[in-house]
Amino acid sequence: MESEASSCAAATIFAGVAEGFYGRPWTFEQRKHLFGRLNRLGLNTYMYAPKDDIKHRSNWRELYNDEEISILGELVSAAKENNIIFIYALSPGLDIGYSNPEEVEKVKKKFEQVKNVGCTSFALLFDDIEPKMKPADQEKFETFADAHVAVTNSVYEYLNPDHFQFCPTEYSESRTIPKLKSSVYLNTIGEKLHKSIDIFWTGPHVVSRELTVEHLIKVGKVFRRKPFIWDNLHASDYDPKRIFMGPFKGRSVLIKNHISGLLSNPNCKYEVNFVPFNTMADWFHCVLDSNDDEEEEMIQGEELMFYNPEKSAQAAIATWMHEFHSVNGPSIPPIPKIDENIEGADLYLEKQKAQLANGVLSQENSFPLEEIIQTLVAPEIAEQNSIVNSLSADYAQPMEQDESPIPEEDELVENVENSSDAGSTTNRDKIPTIKHINMLIDLFYLPFANGRGATRLYEEFAWLYENGVVMRTNDDAGFKNKAGVIIKKEDWLEHYKLFFDMVQAVVDIFAVFSECTNKTLVSDLIPFVWEAHGVLMVLLGVIRWIRSGQLKVVPDPVSAFWYCQIDKEPWSSARGLFEDCIRLLARDQKVMDLFRNKILLPLSIVTYDIRPCFSTDANLIRELGMEKNSEMDMNKKELQGELFVERDYAPFLQFGSEYNFICEEIVRGVTDTRRPICFAVAHSNGSLVQENLPLYLERSKRMFTDNCLKDHTTVGDWFPRVAADIFIQYPAWLNVRFDLDPFDAVPMRRLVQAVCVTLAMNEVKGVFCPIPVSETDRLQFFLRIGFKNLGLSECEKFVLVGLKIFWTIFEKEEPVENTEDVEESSSGSEMSFDILAK
Repeated sequence: MESEASSCAAATIFAGVAEGFYGRPWTFEQRKHLFGRLNRLGLNTYMYAPKDDIKHRSNWRELYNDEEISILGELVSAAKENNIIFIYALSPGLDIGYSNPEEVEKVKKKFEQVKNVGCTSFALLFDDIEPKMKPADQEKFETFADAHVAVTNSVYEYLNPDHFQFCPTEYSESRTIPKLKSSVYLNTIGEKLHKSIDIFWTGPHVVSRELTVEHLIKVGKVFRRKPFIWDNLHASDYDPKRIFMGPFKGRSVLIKNHISGLLSNPNCKYEVNFVPFNTMADWFHCVLDSNDDEEEEMIQGEELMFYNPEKSAQAAIATWMHEFHSVNGPSIPPIPKIDENIEGADLYLEKQKAQLANGVLSQENSFPLEEIIQTLVAPEIAEQNSIVNSLSADYAQPMEQDESPIPEEDELVENVENSSDAGSTTNRDKIPTIKHINMLIDLFYLPFANGRGATRLYEEFAWLYENGVVMRTNDDAGFKNKAGVIIKKEDWLEHYKLFFDMVQAVVDIFAVFSECTNKTLVSDLIPFVWEAHGVLMVLLGVIRWIRSGQLKVVPDPVSAFWYCQIDKEPWSSARGLFEDCIRLLARDQKVMDLFRNKILLPLSIVTYDIRPCFSTDANLIRELGMEKNSEMDMNKKELQGELFVERDYAPFLQFGSEYNFICEEIVRGVTDTRRPICFAVAHSNGSLVQENLPLYLERSKRMFTDNCLKDHTTVGDWFPRVAADIFIQYPAWLNVRFDLDPFDAVPMRRLVQAVCVTLAMNEVKGVFCPIPVSETDRLQFFLRIGFKNLGLSECEKFVLVGLKIFWTIFEKEEPVENTEDVEESSSGSEMSFDILAK
């Protein structure tokens, strides 16, 4: 071990960052900021290779104009000032003619142009291309590898660079044909490529869980040199909903003896790479892997530096906290423009125009968090052509320092109200704490593993769901679950408190992040924090519904998928916080699609509270039904509210609906206030509702005279007449009411998700919702989120939309048992929880 450590300590390798991802490249300011960060961390290399930068790959033949080459020269100089090796990479493999001297000359001239501004290190990349040649190339070169060798060696000899790297088409063991050892392509490269040229390699896979000494020795034999690692551990370009903020892990410190360099190809979002970069730097400077059971050793009188990923991450977090309250970070890439042809863009742009008209946003100096979040929620809304020019002067301008971090209307983002379960929120932390950052990193950890906090969160949800029927029991004897374990209510409530505290930590994260002064850091993190907040609130809402005693069906044990090892590439299976939460919530594809459906809805970054609602909430529902026009006579307003409750709320509760949710906006002040936004009620037996409606409507007619109703829809037109065959496939009757203001679309979608998830948990196989034919906006909303148009009602005054929610993914193994002690009805207690709607 001593000799290994000594040689590792003496090893001099390239170590740093490759900007080699797909997606919007970093800005000039971010790259300069990176050079300073790498220098402070003791790293030494940066490679310019952004896949979607127009003159790097798609238009590689084009020389840079004066402005572009000047900016590139400034970057080269900035790297040198920070003792960073600047590697300029070119990717001509999409369409180069290998046998055409003019094509090879264009590669040389492109490199020479960059060399003339001070760059002395270069790379040719032939990754992610089809392994085939044009007819003229086939006549000249025996193999694809021979073509690559010829071009690369020629360019290398022409440039006479300080350093030169080459990326093969077979750049991971999973891409070798037929296998690593017998790959004709790689063996040809290893044998014929100039010995001073380094060869990039990603490991056993494109994104490799581990890099071992044994593997790298094997690769080195094929390459006839030490491989240069292109490390995709933290790359996130294959899934826009994921980022990876966990530590540099799965790479023994000892591999440094068997590689010529290692560059991290990181998250596309620059600011989220703080912990990955810092921990990689610790790895680079350490000489042995940590053994937690060993005391620190001494060799030749010097303390050994042991690398421990988790301890390194904690040190990085302590430093990162200060970044949140720096004045500002480097400018971010420009936000993609909304494609007006995308479904839903009309609603979204309508909101944006309204904000501008009201002075809420400035066209020139706005900080558009909602637009940033939309690129995560519905990434296809952006302009279809993602190729950009990051070397143009107007690619990204530095943000104004004197602007408030968030537009005035969106200042409610900081008002993340704590649930009534946890008491007062007046002493909430105002700056990020170690706890906040740890939880954030646990939620967005690594492609092959969740952090401890996320794992515990999933475990608690599964336990609460599997044993939730105990909250429906009437006595203290408890409930025997399918594992034969007796669960009591107090046990369940203890687990609930743990689960709530973890979710509340995410609420706190969103609240404190909104107050951070570093706008650029917030802009990179906020889409993911927002998404985490929203989907976790749905989890919490479902658990609260279970707590109220509404779960009737004893579920089979939830598959602990969060422990499953991913043996292939991480994109081969849908994972990550968002997908994992969907799998916890939904066991049917149609319900999953309610979450996954990438539609464009207008967003509002405010705090919403979604909770089960009861008969005691009639006053809030009444408020929703009252005309907002202040000129209306108060008596008329009150009558309007009474009619609203009588028509849209009371009948469902009277008939025994158990899937009822209300959404309120929380506005924090000296005294917090709540404003009802929308609500949804559903009865699992729609046929029963229709059967009882005539008697109910007779009572309503007696309550309201014809004179009272003269300005309102007559009682007889309140509800549709639904054909019997609808109830066969869509037995549940859903009724929703939300303002036609497009701001309410997102919270309403969350309510529908909560209703459908809870219906599915009680094995209701489908749900329909009647919409008056005149309310086309509401109809379009349901069609957009995934409901099917079922046609007109028998009275032809309503359009019916429906969703099947069969449990088709995880089949039940046996009939429901052990329900003798379960009540068929319960009143439940009023509950509330925080939600930021998607």
